[in-house]
Amino acid sequence: MTGQVTQSDAAAEAGVDRTSIARLRKVARDGAIAALQASRPGQAKASSQELSELAKLRAEIDRLGAVVIDQAVELAVLRGKSSWG
Repeated sequence: MTGQVTQSDAAAEAGVDRTSIARLRKVARDGAIAALQASRPGQAKASSQELSELAKLRAEIDRLGAVVIDQAVELAVLRGKSSWG
């Protein structure tokens, strides 16, 4: 999350798939957010349905971010192979 290590590098170092690192990151972030929200005095508590929807939306954001990264890498490779570039 600090940008010091990419998800791919962390996955390779741990010997797991990159999606495993993304899931762990999401679980850690969601847990930290829930803990921060619970510690706010006077703050209205979100329902479990709202938290579930929020978690789904964050997962979709993470998935779409990974797709964008994959497409950017593919584009860079294709441009590198192009004789027109």
